[in-house]
Amino acid sequence: MNKEMAELILNFDDRNEDVELAKEYLKNNASAIPTGYVDYDDPPHKDFEKYTLQFKNLAQKLEENAELFSQLEYHLRKIPKREVVQTDISLLVQNFLFWSSNTKFYNSSNTPVTVGARSPLATLGLVAPLLQYKRYVVITCVPTTAAVCYLFCQLCDEVGLKSDLIKLNICENLDISGDVVKWQDGSAVYGAGIITQRSDLDSAVHAFLGSTTKATLLIFLIPERVPK
Repeated sequence: MNKEMAELILNFDDRNEDVELAKEYLKNNASAIPTGYVDYDDPPHKDFEKYTLQFKNLAQKLEENAELFSQLEYHLRKIPKREVVQTDISLLVQNFLFWSSNTKFYNSSNTPVTVGARSPLATLGLVAPLLQYKRYVVITCVPTTAAVCYLFCQLCDEVGLKSDLIKLNICENLDISGDVVKWQDGSAVYGAGIITQRSDLDSAVHAFLGSTTKATLLIFLIPERVPK
């Protein structure tokens, strides 16, 4: 198969997804979503504090707003809605339910929660362990993730995790000088596709199309005896 044929086969049509809810949210919150960077001090440590009720309620709020999150992610970053609901929201819900009942766990990280242009939405789950030992947590994002991070902060506020506990910061490229903390814009994940003799083409295509967009597929491994 030549290069031109491969590129033609892998050229998919654009999805026709409903994003009206996302557009309405962005319109209604245009002036509220932060647009600038604030030089917050390093969050000081505190004695262990448990947020059982708040984390449980936040997990419920995340489930209730799954459609809005998925529309925002598709509208702003072209991440498939199904992936957001089935992967990111599911992980966030399980994460906050876990930390709602968790006993003491020390986390010494001083790095703000960072949601870059390629970072998964599930990164926001880092808020839970950090908040139990920090006076406050800083979420640093870029313009394309500002809306979902702001929505997350709104839900936190609704369950009692107020703005003095969770602060939102916007940075253009997450490469901030000053106290010289360098944040990478998401971690690249690489993978290989393996098609065995027992695989059929339809199943293989379905599996690869349904996989996460966070991974970069580098190579297909196909045994010599597999029919073309």
